[in-house]
Amino acid sequence: MASECASCPALAHRTMDWELVNKLLLIVVQSLTEVLTPVLVVLAGVLALKLKAWLEAKVGAENFKLIEALASAAVKYAEQVNLNKDLDTRKRDAIYFLQTELERRKIKLDLVAIDKVIEAAVMDNFNMAKAEAAQPLLLLPQTE
Repeated sequence: MASECASCPALAHRTMDWELVNKLLLIVVQSLTEVLTPVLVVLAGVLALKLKAWLEAKVGAENFKLIEALASAAVKYAEQVNLNKDLDTRKRDAIYFLQTELERRKIKLDLVAIDKVIEAAVMDNFNMAKAEAAQPLLLLPQTE
């Protein structure tokens, strides 16, 4: 019966402890996110550079440029066709698009490499859009 008492001070104290724990956990998670996000972005950039070097060595410089262009087109295609769909659907369609185009051109690339190329194209497109958004506006003087 004592455990059912809503006004029992012992239960109120436990509720306050959980609220405090929740607040502390939230602060810790937010701090970790702020610290780890830039590290993960840098790591993704380094991995993308390594992937590009590996892929270029595997398929040759000419095919590498073609694969990059096709991957970029695949990402844009998937974005346009699947505007209201989830990221997995967009990624699946981008992979299918790139795989089909590579097969049509008789360029052999395994599914894991195609997946990585699509990821790199997404990063390139995302970073370009972010950089364009960060460009300062040119304010022209007003003439009277």
